[in-house]
Amino acid sequence: MLDEQKVGIKFRFQSYKIIKFEYNEPEGIQDKIQIHFNFNSRIDIDIDKDIISVTIGVDAFTNTEKSSKRVGFIEVQYVFQVLNLKDFQKNNDGFSLPTPFLTTLIGLSLSTTRGIILIKFSGTILEKIIMPVIDPNKLIPEEWQKGDRKTKNLKRTKSKR
Repeated sequence: MLDEQKVGIKFRFQSYKIIKFEYNEPEGIQDKIQIHFNFNSRIDIDIDKDIISVTIGVDAFTNTEKSSKRVGFIEVQYVFQVLNLKDFQKNNDGFSLPTPFLTTLIGLSLSTTRGIILIKFSGTILEKIIMPVIDPNKLIPEEWQKGDRKTKNLKRTKSKR
């Protein structure tokens, strides 16, 4: 196992792509409409290309006594090139990436998603809604938190706010 304190991580932001964008104008808009958010993430690794991709999904919905309706959804994939990714490979299908590094990648992706949301939802009721601040650690998939970091069985992690 790698000594996480001695191995530096050399990475850079490479690109992003909006995978899905959806907006549904709610009926009977009220001045004080309450919007709730669900956040999810996914981490994928392409060892051959030295790439880690982080996908962030944000689901916005109204929640009334009678029903819940999706108002908007955006899913954005961020690609980071990690020049020394192979240094963190444990075996053929696993990695030992430091949690602070994963937190950094998710934090960068999440904050960039906030900016994209401001632009994409401009002119809608969502442009005035304040998105909650969430801890990026809560979006690290469970398998990565437990150290069972296999590239074949990564799952989405959800956080409700």
